[in-house]
Amino acid sequence: MSEKKVVSRRMFIGFEIVCIILLACLVGATSLYSLQINDKDNTITSLQSQMNNLTNIVNLADSTIWVNNQTISEPAAGSGIAWNDWTFSTNYSGFVLVKVLSANPNVLAHVTYYSWNYYSAYLIGYDTQKNVPQSKVVQILSFPILPSSNVTVGVGNGNLIDGATETVTITYYY
Repeated sequence: MSEKKVVSRRMFIGFEIVCIILLACLVGATSLYSLQINDKDNTITSLQSQMNNLTNIVNLADSTIWVNNQTISEPAAGSGIAWNDWTFSTNYSGFVLVKVLSANPNVLAHVTYYSWNYYSAYLIGYDTQKNVPQSKVVQILSFPILPSSNVTVGVGNGNLIDGATETVTITYYY
């Protein structure tokens, strides 16, 4: 006579319960790790975006238009230059381009700011003015910029007798 092994019903149910518990643990662990991987992927994407933005800043590839084709009228300078000034703040080093369209041969542009370097503890003051050249239809002047909370950019009429009308665009490259 051959002996038949019979698995008890209780043992079979216990085995099923263990398998279900193991399957539930596997599904839970997979879900948890999937969430963690998604969080890491989002962090990587965010850091890559920040790196691209900072690379653009280092390469002076970003810009902001501060004044866009604004037409200004200025009186005769008389005893001093009549300035139209705009004030901005800058977070990064770069340069400002001042584009001026004017028939007036005595147009000037200026940039003034102070920049504090926290690491070296020194203050840099910058105040310069340039004559707008009349060799082209649109005259372009460039000025270096350091980080500052108070950058003043101005366009002025240096003509002592006649008023002037200019169209101005000011762009900050950083």
